[in-house]
Amino acid sequence: MKVRPRAGFFYDVNPDDAVSTSHVPPTPPKRVVAFVDGQNLFHSVVEAFDYNYPNYHPLALTDRICEGRGWECRQVRFYTGVPKFDDDPYWHNFWAAKKRFLSRHPRMHVFTRDLRFRSRRISFARDHARLTLGDGTPMDRATSLLLPNGRSIPGEIILRSGEEKGIDVRIALDMISLALRSDYDVGVVFSQDQDLSEAVSEIRGIAKSQNRSVEMFSAFPVSRKTRNPHPIRGTTPIEIDRPLYDACLDRSNYRPR
Repeated sequence: MKVRPRAGFFYDVNPDDAVSTSHVPPTPPKRVVAFVDGQNLFHSVVEAFDYNYPNYHPLALTDRICEGRGWECRQVRFYTGVPKFDDDPYWHNFWAAKKRFLSRHPRMHVFTRDLRFRSRRISFARDHARLTLGDGTPMDRATSLLLPNGRSIPGEIILRSGEEKGIDVRIALDMISLALRSDYDVGVVFSQDQDLSEAVSEIRGIAKSQNRSVEMFSAFPVSRKTRNPHPIRGTTPIEIDRPLYDACLDRSNYRPR
C-alpha cells in the first residue's frame, strides 16, 4: 500500500502495521462536582439581577455549565445557613421547603447550619465612610433620622443580622476530602469567598501527588452592576449572565403566605 504525504514522496506502509481508530474508545467526559454556597450565590444574584429571593436551581445551573463544556455533572453539594424558626419563621420555612425539594434528587446533597443573629449599632457620624445610598453616594456625616412626628435625631440605627458559622469550613473540607478520593476532575465552586482559596491551593497539591489534573472554577453572576467580578484566587472564572441564570430558575414557590 502506497501513501502519498504532502511533500510528494512515496513511502511503503505495511497494512499490518496500520492502526485502526475504529476501536479506540472515546475519551470519557471530565467528572464534575459542584460546591454551592447558597447565601454567597444569593447575595450575588441580588446585586447582579435584582431578584429578592433565592430563585436559583443549583442542579440546573451546574448541568447547563457542564453541557456547554462537555463535562459530566456527578453531584452538586449545596450549603446554606438557615435561621431558626423563633428568629425568622418566614425564611426558616422557605429554606425548609427548598431543602426538601432539592434533596429529592439523587445528585443533590444539601447541608444546612443555623444562622446566629446579633445586633450592630450603626452611627452615620462614625460609619459614614462605609455607608452608601442606593446609587452609591456616600452617606453624609451629618445625616439625621426623621421621625414620624416630624422631629429629627442624630443618625444612629441598630441592625440585626444573621451570620453563618461553619459553612465555609464545611465546603473546604468537602472539596479536599473528595479530591483525596479522586471523585472529580473538575470542581466548580459557586462562590467568591476568598477564604476558600486555601482549599483550592491544597487541592492542587493533592492532584500533583496523585499524578493527575484537577481543574478548579469559580462560578458567579455578573452584570454591569457587579462590584466584585473576581473569582476565588487560584480558580478560573465562570461568569453567569442573565440569560443563563434565567434559563435555570427554580419555578417552585417556597415562600410562605
